Amino acid sequence: MTIPGRRWPGLGFGHTLSRGSGAAGLPATFGARFPSNKTLGIEALVRLRDHGVDKDYIADMKEMGYAPSDPEDLVESRDHGVTRGFIQRVKHRGYGKPSIDEVIRLRDRGLD
Repeated sequence: MTIPGRRWPGLGFGHTLSRGSGAAGLPATFGARFPSNKTLGIEALVRLRDHGVDKDYIADMKEMGYAPSDPEDLVESRDHGVTRGFIQRVKHRGYGKPSIDEVIRLRDRGLD
């Protein structure tokens, strides 16, 4: 059940909440860059939360230009230690705007 009119402030994705998603602290329905018809179930929300992907992490990634269409990309980037600060350092060192997969590889190969 979607609760109309409820939004996650500051994310800009146009998220709406689904019943039960509040416990995980994450939106259950993604809009904008996430497919508008994609509703995450409670298991997916728990998985995101278990891996440290919360609304602040989503906002940081979006602000840095990484709003992946697949929420699993957020889990992978978080698991590999990709943070806002790391992305800022990558850009500062002249790597431009690499893809999220390239950022993960840089992190895995020891760029700090």
